[in-house]
Amino acid sequence: ELFAADHGSTPPLDKAKDQDIILVDFAYKLEAMKALEQVARSVSVLDHHVTAQALVGQIEKTVLNLDMDRSG
Repeated sequence: ELFAADHGSTPPLDKAKDQDIILVDFAYKLEAMKALEQVARSVSVLDHHVTAQALVGQIEKTVLNLDMDRSG
């Protein structure tokens, strides 16, 4: 399923339960990412924003695929 969201929104934790989640072109704020990690089977982020880069070392189970030289 596709859910429209952005950096400032709250993830739909009820729909993320036991799911493989892929966030494209954004990441939630740190506390929301930690909550998402607690319910999802897996979380991956594909992003190029500095806000996602700030998550490195702050979250444990999320796979961060960051390319600061390309977007889209």
